Amino acid sequence: VVEDADRGTDREMPVFNEPDSAQAFTGGVATSDNYWRHSTVTAYYTGGWDVKSVVDMVAETFEMPLLPRFSVDQIPDRDWVKKVQEGWPPLMVGDLLLRFPWHTAEDVAAVLPDGSENCPSLMLEGGMAFGTGEHPTTRLCCNWLQRQVR
Repeated sequence: VVEDADRGTDREMPVFNEPDSAQAFTGGVATSDNYWRHSTVTAYYTGGWDVKSVVDMVAETFEMPLLPRFSVDQIPDRDWVKKVQEGWPPLMVGDLLLRFPWHTAEDVAAVLPDGSENCPSLMLEGGMAFGTGEHPTTRLCCNWLQRQVR
């Protein structure tokens, strides 16, 4: 994960077609026009990985005059599937409820507009094809589907 380290400050710099930004992402390639002056990078590696060599490679790739600061934290093992699923709440796309098999009735009720207990819903198996349902193409497909069934 790469984030603007200055996010939320007066030094925040929009890139990647953010509102009020004339800059654009150039086809999956980092250029001087589409990365931030200060970035926070979060990466996960298995135990024993040579993180220092990764930092060296990043510094060389981006022609950095100094090595970036980094820290290594130990993350306790957990049920990673459950952890990921907790981050995928049900959501409304227009009048359509988009949900996943593990959502409880309480999860669903938390996102439904008042009085819409019987709204149409679509249950997805989250994964590489649909993920969380928040991607613009998934939303476009859901909007198209709603227009077709009306």
